[in-house]
Amino acid sequence: MFKRKKTFQTALVASMVAVSLGMTACSSSDDDDGPLAVVDDIEDDIEDVVEGGEDVVEGGEDVVEGGEDVVEGGEDVVEGGEDVVEGGEDVVEGGEDVVEGGEDAVVSGSYTFTFENLSATQPMTPPVVILHNAPGSENAIQFFEVGNTAIGEVISIAEDGVFQPLLDVALGQIGAGTVGAAAAAPPEAGGPLTPGATSSVTLTPSSPDQVVTIVSMVVCTNDGFTGVDSRPLASEQFTAPIYDAGSESNVLMLDYWVPPCGSDANMTDAEGGLITAHPGQSGSEDPAFDFEAGTELLQVTVSFNP
Repeated sequence: MFKRKKTFQTALVASMVAVSLGMTACSSSDDDDGPLAVVDDIEDDIEDVVEGGEDVVEGGEDVVEGGEDVVEGGEDVVEGGEDVVEGGEDVVEGGEDVVEGGEDAVVSGSYTFTFENLSATQPMTPPVVILHNAPGSENAIQFFEVGNTAIGEVISIAEDGVFQPLLDVALGQIGAGTVGAAAAAPPEAGGPLTPGATSSVTLTPSSPDQVVTIVSMVVCTNDGFTGVDSRPLASEQFTAPIYDAGSESNVLMLDYWVPPCGSDANMTDAEGGLITAHPGQSGSEDPAFDFEAGTELLQVTVSFNP
């Protein structure tokens, strides 16, 4: 474009030269400067016009460079648009987090807990099963812990086999995080879980981070119980340890145990200790009820029901 413009300017200059020469030819020869002076003036005019034309061309180049700046500015706008898109992706990712959080807040399904007494001689009380918020979480509940003093409701199970007080406490804690509690009694309502017998119960948690606590008396002991403390919910099978509630001294005489292995006397010698792993018992008045430390007699099968 600018080459054509320069050609047009050259032709214009040539025309002006021709006119000037014609005028010079007609002028008087008596002029002090003469024809050569006129030619010099014309050449000066030509150079001025050409330089002006070059300025126009350079100005045109500036316009082109300015156009490039506009293009670069347009690229910045595009890049800014990419940032907006990336920001939009962040929003989408945030939305995914919200969806995931929503999934965490909803539980569809229940858990069935099936118990089997693996002992050949030791009966057990119907296991109390409690679903509750985990220790350390909001509205946390913990019904027993090794190394701590047993609460009265756990002692009632460990010493006397009476499970209703713990069940009532658990059900009364629904507002503080417990959402399910039941005693897994065998088919003979309210009866013990005898050797080889099974029982089950199904409960529904309110959130995936709920945990389960299980408490059942090992009957032919002074204050022995079996179960788990705040165990995460999962489909699995395991055996539960035996604990000593620390509330009654281990006197291995039948009058210190409850029926069916003991007598109605149900004598007690208060200990005032803490919950520990059961040390086992040996030398009982009826050795059929002896067991070693670390023995696990209650098998628990947990099944998820979608």
